[in-house]
Amino acid sequence: MSTQTEIPEEDKHRYVSPGVSLPKLSLTARSFLRVISCAALYFPVTYYFPAWYHKTIFLYICWYFCYDTAKTGGRASPWVRQWTIFRRIAGYFPALLEKTCDLDPNEKYVLGCHPHGICIGAALNFATEATGFSQIFPDIKPHLVTLSGNHRMPGARELLRYFGTSDASPENIDYILQNRGNMVIIVVGGTKETFFMDHKAVNLVLNKRKGFVRMAIKHGAHLVPCFTFGETFVYKVHHDVFPGWFSRWFKRISGHTPKVFSGLYGFIPFKTPLNIVVGRPISVVQDSNPSREKIDALHAVYVEQLRDLYDKHKERFGMENIPLTLVD
Repeated sequence: MSTQTEIPEEDKHRYVSPGVSLPKLSLTARSFLRVISCAALYFPVTYYFPAWYHKTIFLYICWYFCYDTAKTGGRASPWVRQWTIFRRIAGYFPALLEKTCDLDPNEKYVLGCHPHGICIGAALNFATEATGFSQIFPDIKPHLVTLSGNHRMPGARELLRYFGTSDASPENIDYILQNRGNMVIIVVGGTKETFFMDHKAVNLVLNKRKGFVRMAIKHGAHLVPCFTFGETFVYKVHHDVFPGWFSRWFKRISGHTPKVFSGLYGFIPFKTPLNIVVGRPISVVQDSNPSREKIDALHAVYVEQLRDLYDKHKERFGMENIPLTLVD
């Protein structure tokens, strides 16, 4: 005879089965709990560590954990994005942003940026106003997403936030694509693509990178291919400097691939034109749970349009003899 006690029907809502997971707290609820926790700790901590610098460090730690916008789209500052130094840097190469058509601000967009390189083109064009993004694409709000590790470095994460950059996590992309007029910019090849940087060929890591396509379908956001002509010539990357085991270990703990690169006098980038061409958007029908077949089909269309974009403009930018290859 079973000794298990049956729970009355009217009391079942008070119990949670071990196999059932509780819903995750919202971002707002988690932030609120962090604020309450820091407030509760402030007086005990400052009692035992009364010096002003102790209090300053503690307050920054509270700020660090309570005001984390990396998963809520960042907090772009128009003033920071328009700093004159960025226009000076863009003028050095020079860097130019070009569109092939207008973008409707009543739509949402996922823009794939290629190639990865050292990401100078993506940073100048989408994290600043150095090339006039807001004038070229009025009423479109760009959100350049990067590795989570970039948003954990004290000091640097605050600056990244004001550029409008944020975490390349599904949670953050979901948050950004809630609103029309927003554009998520993803450097699709990631740090792995820097392993294949070469002045004689454009090698893209794209065949298996389909998460950005899935996110576009999930939110009904149009896919936009984009290519930075000249990105792979900004620096020379020295391959095989680190043994394979070290590269894998370093990437596992930091998210970055260790690499050694050089330019003029060691670290100054080569003065090579950076021409960023934004292609035509690919219309996407929203599906909150897309099948693998649908993702694969849209990915194939995206790859084809990216190749067409490269082939159409490569001669104009002196890259007619440089092939585009998908290496992974």
